[in-house]
Amino acid sequence: MFLKIVDFESYEWIPEIKGLCLDFISDLKKQKYSGNNFLIFNDIFGTTKQPGEIAKDINFCIKKDKKKTIIVDKHRGAACFIKYFLKYKLIERNIPEQLKRMRMNIRTIKPNEYFILRFLEEIFKVLNNNPNGSLVLNENEEQRYINLFSQYADNTNTCDIFHLTITIRTIEKQNFYLVA
Repeated sequence: MFLKIVDFESYEWIPEIKGLCLDFISDLKKQKYSGNNFLIFNDIFGTTKQPGEIAKDINFCIKKDKKKTIIVDKHRGAACFIKYFLKYKLIERNIPEQLKRMRMNIRTIKPNEYFILRFLEEIFKVLNNNPNGSLVLNENEEQRYINLFSQYADNTNTCDIFHLTITIRTIEKQNFYLVA
């Protein structure tokens, strides 16, 4: 999926992010890891005409940040999205009680953190106007970022947009490859 997000300050992105999240869950379910078939999309975005609470929070974050810096770059906009993706938990586990003790794959345990990596890859494609670009992380890098996002998820009230923006720029600079 190649996102067409141009304006983070509108609500036009809602159907695209919903689609990206649903595609991500579908891809996880195809991988047949234990527990992946219990992941569900928490549809809290609303619509472009009737935005949900998460959409309003993201929009407020972007506009508040714009007042501070006069301009919102796309990395800061992405940081606002990520903060609220983690706060509202876009992907939830709906595991039957009798299966709660089963051993699960890390992607099932932390689906929102893994979704952020997919989201970032799509954002980088848009920012670089390269639909074939690719986010490439080795296992250690991936785990480091998942752990960082997990820490942000545990403390979304103290999640600093500035630091998250720097993290996003670092990931892009070190791990996003343009493909001709």
